[in-house]
Amino acid sequence: MDWRSLLLLVPLLTGICTFKLPETADESTFLEEYSSYMNGNMDKSIDPCKDFHRFACGNYKNNRHLGDVEKSTFVFRQLQNNTFVYIRKVLIESNDEILKIPKQYLQKCLSYNVRERLLDMDEILESTEMFVEDWRNLTFDGVEELLHMTTFYNEKKQSIYLSWSKLRSAYEPDGYKLIENIFGQSIYYNYSEEEYNDVQRFIKEFQELLENSQVSQEKFTIKTFKKRHSAAEIDWDTFFYTVSRGILKESSPIFTAVKDFEPILKFLRNTDPKVIFNYIKWTKVLQDFPFLIKNLPNENIFGGLQGISGFRKPKRFVGVAGAIRDQLYYRIDDFNWLDDYTKSFVKTVVNALEIYVGYTDDSIDRDLMRERQYQGLEILEEDDFLEMIAKILHFNYKQKFTNIGYPMEITDYITVLIPNAHSIRDINSIAILATYMQLPIYNKFMPQSLKYGGIGSVIGHEISHDIDGSSFFFDYNNVNRYNVIGNFSKNNFYERSACFESQYNKFYIKDFVNNGSHTLSENMADNGGIRLSYDAYVEEVGNDILNSYQDQRVLLNLRTHFTNKQMFFLSVAQMRCNSLPYDQIKFLYEDDEHPYDKFRVNGMLSNMEEFSEAFECPLGSNMNPLTKCDLW
Repeated sequence: MDWRSLLLLVPLLTGICTFKLPETADESTFLEEYSSYMNGNMDKSIDPCKDFHRFACGNYKNNRHLGDVEKSTFVFRQLQNNTFVYIRKVLIESNDEILKIPKQYLQKCLSYNVRERLLDMDEILESTEMFVEDWRNLTFDGVEELLHMTTFYNEKKQSIYLSWSKLRSAYEPDGYKLIENIFGQSIYYNYSEEEYNDVQRFIKEFQELLENSQVSQEKFTIKTFKKRHSAAEIDWDTFFYTVSRGILKESSPIFTAVKDFEPILKFLRNTDPKVIFNYIKWTKVLQDFPFLIKNLPNENIFGGLQGISGFRKPKRFVGVAGAIRDQLYYRIDDFNWLDDYTKSFVKTVVNALEIYVGYTDDSIDRDLMRERQYQGLEILEEDDFLEMIAKILHFNYKQKFTNIGYPMEITDYITVLIPNAHSIRDINSIAILATYMQLPIYNKFMPQSLKYGGIGSVIGHEISHDIDGSSFFFDYNNVNRYNVIGNFSKNNFYERSACFESQYNKFYIKDFVNNGSHTLSENMADNGGIRLSYDAYVEEVGNDILNSYQDQRVLLNLRTHFTNKQMFFLSVAQMRCNSLPYDQIKFLYEDDEHPYDKFRVNGMLSNMEEFSEAFECPLGSNMNPLTKCDLW
């Protein structure tokens, strides 16, 4: 649902932070309080050359500036919660007619209690037993339930992307244990060891088939696509009519990376329906169990507010963002590991990159907005929670296909409230969202060292995403240019990627070992991003300021202890402070493409000579290894 109206009442969140400041804090008060907060995070008994993340964040859970809730989680979760608490307050207190539907949504979420949710989920899961018999009788004249459809912007118009969905890791013992710990007992059906093994085998075999069916992305019209895949026993006319309600035409463009549908359909036909049912059921459990917690998490409440919008290029960020992008653009010619064609190719992508920041704009036409947002959507007072969700899902689906053929905007991809920043290759853009407009990432009173270490490294990370990993081979129109990039550049790119993979494979906590291949794209973006941000900062302030204790603005309690250069790296690390216990770390990060915070901080900083110089780390120490990885 595209809640542009909500942003009429939401300012940039620069006044909200993870710790308490006086309501009327001026610059002087901010500097004093924030420096005290930074000091409060640190454990100065730790050698920064051994474990910088622990040095910067080792006392986070004891920081007097943080409440009990803040101390029990990690920085980004708290930034997200701050945003949601503020939005919830705005909605509850508002009587604005244009906010009627999002307010109804919020009220129904808040009134939907745990017991109702449990009963509804039990009823849903029990009713899906009918699925087993239906599956046996399915004629497979279409693949409506087997394909995942998304839309994206390409070559100045919207196209359809057809692909198999990646299977979700199901039946994970840690996930099941977490559910049992929360509720004291398993609230869902117990599975025998045989059923467990059957589902694990299904996941493994099905995923292998999916991966083997992938080829380089190709573009067709629907007419040529149907001809290419006519051998598959699929009623393509029915399929495309069903997913678009007749909007798609024979001439409509479609992108797909699927080589052959038939082997996967055959595999599904021959699989015991009970196995598929158990997989779907457990996946549903993992998806919905956060709603069962007594205090409904804010991210689950606001997850339905998809498309909440408002993006612009505010002046306060143009300087930092532009400086970081320029760093990459002008240094590309110096990369001797790229051939001339690839240098030109990458420079074109970087030069065309757009940077957006979440915002509010009171000049939006409210009547036009109301017409665009809510036409065809009606939530009644008597609708229960699940009926409301069903209406929203149907509305979103209809909106997606109604827009086919029209240029897409940044708000068609993401919501301002998502607790993340995004690189959107389809439109060669990055977006820095509202949750990032808070401390410890950004505040207008921050000295430049902390701005570049905070919001600057976030911007650098997303810019790096635009040309790292698989993105390296795509141009600014999202067309794959793999076949025209020379082997010299490819081989060097893969060699540098392998360095990061090997490095991050060595990070572990107890029996949780980071998967350097799985986190590779994020690792390269972290390393590229901090390099770009650091160099942009140095170019702005110069070496004299860099190595002094006096920035344009000073943090009073830190200036006698740390140089501006050191403060930059402290800012990078303290964005990723947390106090998570081992069980939660393993559960949250085992399948995440992002490495755990400690691995992220220590990994990227240990690759920077400038960090080792700033903290005088001896060569061969943990934070100054003999072998360092580098991309951009």
